[in-house]
Amino acid sequence: MNKSILVIDADQSVLSIFKFILTQNNFAPLVEKTGSKGLDVFLKNKDIQLVFLDIHLDDVSGLDALKSMTKKRPNTPIILIAGEKFESAQQIGYESGAYGIIYKPFDIEEVLKVIKKILG
Repeated sequence: MNKSILVIDADQSVLSIFKFILTQNNFAPLVEKTGSKGLDVFLKNKDIQLVFLDIHLDDVSGLDALKSMTKKRPNTPIILIAGEKFESAQQIGYESGAYGIIYKPFDIEEVLKVIKKILG
């Protein structure tokens, strides 16, 4: 069975890229454009093994979604996606329970290395 990875990002092009790349690498992508829908999918699907979560979502704060997810399932790694590099994002992310952070524009090969490191 393919490993399920949830991607929550307000940018449809990011979702499309993740969906394509994850499918090509034998993962089962679940993609959502809003934090509320992403959180709903996360809570209903216990098979999700990794989450990529945009910090800036249209409906809820990515950090609030992160806190909710880590409270419900603290052992599921969550990697934040940020549009720009700023030190406070990394610190706030780790303090809120994030496993890591990637910045847009991201290198697909680096993302795949991170996934394989986490999921094996």
